[in-house]
Amino acid sequence: MATTQVIRRHGVRLADVRRPMLWAFLGSAAGSVAILFVSTDALEVVIPVVLALIAAYFLFVPKSHEPPPAPRIEDRTYEAAVVPVIGAYDGAFGPGTGSLFALSGVALRALPLRRATAVAKTLNFATNVASLLVFALAGKMIWAIGAVMIVGQAHRRVHRLAHPVAREPAGAARADRRGLGGHADPRPGLLNRPHSLLEIRLAHTCDGCAR
Repeated sequence: MATTQVIRRHGVRLADVRRPMLWAFLGSAAGSVAILFVSTDALEVVIPVVLALIAAYFLFVPKSHEPPPAPRIEDRTYEAAVVPVIGAYDGAFGPGTGSLFALSGVALRALPLRRATAVAKTLNFATNVASLLVFALAGKMIWAIGAVMIVGQAHRRVHRLAHPVAREPAGAARADRRGLGGHADPRPGLLNRPHSLLEIRLAHTCDGCAR
């Protein structure tokens, strides 16, 4: 619901993101397939490094959330080169993908951060769907974890419906005004991006592990 509100608020139409979503989907599918053949030990090294680099960029580049005067690359180049690479990262690893999509939209396409974040949500949705399909077809889904997460999300939704003051749309609008569109620095919010597929990626080769 909050994601839908952010997307609608900034006028992101399916026609605008159909092509980049396809590239993101294909990149994520490729990354998900590739990680099936890689030891999960690599994840324990790569993920912290990537997250640390993203955090360092946002924290130490003062104007990282401000777009340049003009786009640095064309739409089609961005869609065919940058988007699938980030998508492949999401398919293989995952954490920080939304921040990477938003950051690249600002830095390379000169999008305002609010719109770049809204577009990033659609691309992240496409990469998540691709990963789920690949892992499901490969028989690497951990259904018990997925069931627990679904129950948790359902409980959270029921709680928000029972307490309308705390509902997600209000939070999304507040974040949109203060964290993305107002004077507050949005970078701290971009550093906190949980990823629901991380458990699947970390455990897909651990069927016989005693963890």
